[in-house]
Amino acid sequence: MNEYHYEVGDIVKLKKQHPCGSSEWEILRVGADFRLKCMGCGHQIMIARRLVEKNTRDLRKKVEKQFDRNIIVKAYLEARRNQVEAKREKERFEEEGVDYTQIDKTELLQQLVLLFRSEKDTKIKADLGMKIADLQQMKKEQTEQEEQIKYYLPLQCSRCKLYLQAKMSDNQ
Repeated sequence: MNEYHYEVGDIVKLKKQHPCGSSEWEILRVGADFRLKCMGCGHQIMIARRLVEKNTRDLRKKVEKQFDRNIIVKAYLEARRNQVEAKREKERFEEEGVDYTQIDKTELLQQLVLLFRSEKDTKIKADLGMKIADLQQMKKEQTEQEEQIKYYLPLQCSRCKLYLQAKMSDNQ
């Protein structure tokens, strides 16, 4: 009989299959009782330690989640790339002799649109959208025409075409 060292996250292969057809289980809890999760259907069971030790056919140790590390590394590299690009852009403005804080409206709008398209965070994206809308003056601005007060002459029935037609038809 093999002596296995059980840890949370390990995959244990038991003698009998689960009704779903899988015989592999992930260990969720270790102690006098084990909590196992079926790798086939996700069903969880509590089983006595001695039954697990008796019925174990194979034990695979948990593998470090390389996927999680890759996500962290990619996020770091993307953030670093954005910092380097911002630094290069600043240097380009300084070489041209233009103060990068004094950007004209169209160039600022282009930069904001690029940031908006590349941003993943919804809150930041919403904030950028508001800034873009302000710059494009998408909010309704009142023009001089709308501000003018318009006066209308009161309509006199004696001049109205409908009135005149109705009056003519009554006379006939």
